[in-house]
Amino acid sequence: MPQKIMIPLDGSSEAEDVIPLVRGDLTSGDEVFLVQVIPPGRTQTIGGHVILGSQVEEGLRAEAQRYLQTVIRREAGEAGSWYSDVVVSGSVPEGIALAANQSQADVIAMYTHDRNLLGRMMKGSIAREVQRTASTEVRIFGPRELTESTGPSVDANGHEFSHVDLFRGMSVEQIQRVVGLGHRIQVSAGEKQGQGGDVAESLFIILSGEASLSARSDIGEITVRIAGPGESFPLASLLESGTMITTAEALTDLDLLAILRADLMALSSREPEIGMRIYSNVAQMFANRYSATLTQLAIGAERELREQNA
Repeated sequence: MPQKIMIPLDGSSEAEDVIPLVRGDLTSGDEVFLVQVIPPGRTQTIGGHVILGSQVEEGLRAEAQRYLQTVIRREAGEAGSWYSDVVVSGSVPEGIALAANQSQADVIAMYTHDRNLLGRMMKGSIAREVQRTASTEVRIFGPRELTESTGPSVDANGHEFSHVDLFRGMSVEQIQRVVGLGHRIQVSAGEKQGQGGDVAESLFIILSGEASLSARSDIGEITVRIAGPGESFPLASLLESGTMITTAEALTDLDLLAILRADLMALSSREPEIGMRIYSNVAQMFANRYSATLTQLAIGAERELREQNA
């Protein structure tokens, strides 16, 4: 009998490694439902920047949906139907359970960090909470099961790079070639890492922390988006002029991989396959961010019209 299998993802490779374990048992009539839970957006002021809750939430939703679709393109096999959804919830377990109940999933297959598979018994465990609240069978996979079924991940200095936006679709060897050009730097909260209008000398990949990317206007700096782990900036460093459009400011302490623009462009010239993949990803990122900006503008305009007509 066909089954609907839901797999919650959080952006980690461990959560994604559940997919191959499920994929091998699929039949043509089965459905695979990937879901990611994001928190509701809250308006906040950070470092003098006002960030609207709707802006934060729509940005998170768009990024999560792009991520889920990327996983489907990469992981989906010939068997089964694959689709995804993003759930907004203040509680990850409740969001997962809600998505499972609404989609009428037969099974929830998920990862737990606990090495002895005792996550379901630990206080505060997401797996335990999902089991408690979902009216669906929950299958839990731990590090031991994943280690037995998957190969080594791409890792450099303790950080995984396989989900960096710039590296999508690249092989392990290609990623290692690019990562090998860089060096790690730490940036304290409040420090700027590039100013709009300046020429970018380096591309930065966020390993941990968050940065505000803002544009100058007549009323001051306006936050365009919040960049987090796995994201690259400034993309303008890979354009011909290298002139930055936005100013980057650390909202939290940042751990970055810095790659000199000249080195990355030289590698792209020497190894065209890497260069084509990088610039293909950059083009897609520009398109995604442009789409997200238009969505945010539309939401803002709709809100103002409602307020005017109220």
